Amino acid sequence: MIAICLLVCTSISFSQQKQAIIEQRRPLMEQKADSAIANRTVKRMKELFSLTASQELELYNTGVTINNNRRQVFKSYWKSEAFRDQMAKVDSAADASYKAIVGVENYKLYKEVLSADVIRRQAIMQQRAGTQQKDTTTIKTTNP
Repeated sequence: MIAICLLVCTSISFSQQKQAIIEQRRPLMEQKADSAIANRTVKRMKELFSLTASQELELYNTGVTINNNRRQVFKSYWKSEAFRDQMAKVDSAADASYKAIVGVENYKLYKEVLSADVIRRQAIMQQRAGTQQKDTTTIKTTNP
């Protein structure tokens, strides 16, 4: 009853209230996304080579910071000429930070595995696209 009165009695529309709630929750949602990405990075590195507990924590904190920095670059520079340069600065800082934590050779191995994963995923997507194209062609030729 009180909630209904608040909705009816205020001059703010429901959509404005909904937007205000979303804006209040946005930092938490962004933090969760940064945390998930950082956890994935730590997990992948942990699979490749052994890490100490302090390295894991440092990698996690660095990952959260890097992802936050990337988001800030997107917000500030998207669709501007400076976007690519600013993102390159963030990526360069990320590389330097990760190398300092796990060592140059371990980080090099990590990047090689990531590159191989990207190539593998691209091949799978191309195969799927080819299969879908064949399915569409078959349907068109059998159903005039």
